[in-house]
Amino acid sequence: MNAAGSRHPCRILAPRAGSLPTWPQFLIQWEDQDASDASWVSLIELLQPILQLTEDRCK
Repeated sequence: MNAAGSRHPCRILAPRAGSLPTWPQFLIQWEDQDASDASWVSLIELLQPILQLTEDRCK
């Protein structure tokens, strides 16, 4: 956790080659996790909150 108490990624470690043809995946390791808890997240998952916000504003 950072000073504000929100959870943010510590670092994006690497793209995951060949996992998805359209959306590359990135290994996200949260600052309060060790490397074994890191999780693969696709680009569309990272963008989903932004896309949802845009869609809601266009309604």
